[in-house]
Amino acid sequence: MPRPSSIDIAKDDIKSFFSKNVGRVVSTLELYNIIWTHSDQWGIATSLHHKKVTSQLVTKGIIKLIELEHPSKGNKKLYAPHDWKDDPFEIGMQITTDVYFTHYTAMVVHGLTDQIPKSYFVNYERPTPSIKAEIDQEIIDENFSKPLKRSSNIYSYHDFKFYLLQGVHTGHLGVKDFGNDVKSLCTDLERTLIDITVRPGYSGGVTEVLEAFTRAKETININQLVSYIKKIQHAYPYHQAIGFYMERAGYPESHLKLIKEIGINYKFYLSHGIRNPKFSSDWNIVYPNGF
Repeated sequence: MPRPSSIDIAKDDIKSFFSKNVGRVVSTLELYNIIWTHSDQWGIATSLHHKKVTSQLVTKGIIKLIELEHPSKGNKKLYAPHDWKDDPFEIGMQITTDVYFTHYTAMVVHGLTDQIPKSYFVNYERPTPSIKAEIDQEIIDENFSKPLKRSSNIYSYHDFKFYLLQGVHTGHLGVKDFGNDVKSLCTDLERTLIDITVRPGYSGGVTEVLEAFTRAKETININQLVSYIKKIQHAYPYHQAIGFYMERAGYPESHLKLIKEIGINYKFYLSHGIRNPKFSSDWNIVYPNGF
């Protein structure tokens, strides 16, 4: 009978550790650090390479491999306790460093939709603020006449898709931890309403965005929303689209006034590539016919 390996001997202790002490899903580097830190405790020979130890932990069913597929970047490996049940929120937080959930995923977190999505949107910010671009009406008309290009930076795991988006630098403005036992960063309600206005294509489309504004009507902090709009300083006047949604959702005139005071200086568009457009003179905004 072959002599049991050190990993076999420590199997129960290692399982217990991962189930109780680890932040559930971990990256490969985090796993290597765990192995290095606890190798003496578990009796694992330091001569064993971390990659080999990891392989044995997975093969013996001590931990679970989560392998994310990417069409061009190659697969990404994450790890979890052996009894871990698929949780896309835990996976999303480990796609890369310093990320948080946005757009349609944030809508789900805040109860702004009843849909149960299979696509999750994870944002990482540009490291430094962008120089605000100069715009004029011709530039706006040209850019919004074309369909929005969707991100191809997508990781897949089983039926789930994770869109990794690179957003403007905001210093994590309005980002909070909505997790219980496990850290789960997500935009708050007011920041979510701004983001889904900017990218309705990542938020179920303009009709879903309007529904989100309708559901948020009783809980929104309008002063917080206006503060965020001013701090982010988008190049395009997305506040006009926000005001349009708010008016359609039946917000009080006092709320609409605060948005209008930011300025209605350009003709703007509710989304990219609008066909059969209609026009709102109140908000100087183009929107789809039948909306």
